[in-house]
Amino acid sequence: MFNGGAPGLGGCPVTKALLLAVGGASLALRIRATGPLSRSLGFSSAGELIFGAALLYQCRANERAVGPAAAASGAALGGLGGAALAAAARALLSALFRRGAGGGGGGAAAKAAAATAAALGPYPLVFSLLVPLVLDVPATTSIVLAGPASDAASTAAAASSSPSSSSPSSSRGLRITDKHFLYFEAAQLLFLGGLGRTWLPALAGVAAGAAVRFDAAGLASLRFPRPAAAAAARMLGPLLGWAPIKECVVLPSAANAAAAAAARRGGGGGYGLGVARRAPPPPPPPAAGGAGAAAGTAVAAEPSATSVSQLVSMGFSEPDARAALRRHGGDVSAALSDLLG
Repeated sequence: MFNGGAPGLGGCPVTKALLLAVGGASLALRIRATGPLSRSLGFSSAGELIFGAALLYQCRANERAVGPAAAASGAALGGLGGAALAAAARALLSALFRRGAGGGGGGAAAKAAAATAAALGPYPLVFSLLVPLVLDVPATTSIVLAGPASDAASTAAAASSSPSSSSPSSSRGLRITDKHFLYFEAAQLLFLGGLGRTWLPALAGVAAGAAVRFDAAGLASLRFPRPAAAAAARMLGPLLGWAPIKECVVLPSAANAAAAAAARRGGGGGYGLGVARRAPPPPPPPAAGGAGAAAGTAVAAEPSATSVSQLVSMGFSEPDARAALRRHGGDVSAALSDLLG
């Protein structure tokens, strides 16, 4: 699926926290602990949990692109906003149906909608997180489904006889990327939960995620308060692998650059949820003249410990991180793009 760096959840405390919360709430539902929190975050069946957890796991790619601060605020705003939109839409639809049927129970309709609002499950949260994942994270893997065997043999023969024709012939067939598997997982999750029950919270989650993604009313620049972020990092750091971070690398794209600028305006502390995002410093220029120039080049070619630790915290091995940094003169963003490619 999406190449969000190395496999696993290294450098993704928000995604790890969401997986633990959804898994724990789903387990609580299985043992009949139907509290408001478990009904809001838990899936009611094992199939829903499998596909929902798979979708949340793919969201680590977006967290590694924008950083834990933006990922945490986006998850909170998208999940809560989507749940509020879904509850309001249910109340409105219920009231309209009752009015059309000639009944007068408008108050009962609103009460029923409020009672079912907690039973929306994590659909608003999951589908709000899919919006930046689909729009901002590029597909990294693709396969081409070839035609019949005879067509494949004739294509290979044509390619061997005429090198110039190999490029057009190799593009024949149906191209499938990892994003198509993401769409399949989302559709399967909707059908497993019952399309009549899941379409509204999913649509509300998409609307809330789009509002955050396109910075409606300045939502993208909102961050958790610094005391709350510091307290969360102290309490959850050992469980989530949440270490203090002074810098956060952003993948090179216009959308993520805008998110980084918004995060810099919002400020933050030295923890994942309140990190002040800034680009890594450029390598020092080589000294002018003779041996001094050679020494300056050697210093610039050797990556700093901070740059290496940034890439290691994202799940890459230290030798690979050092090699990529040396290839790109200490540029962390370029080295990250090289490792992701």
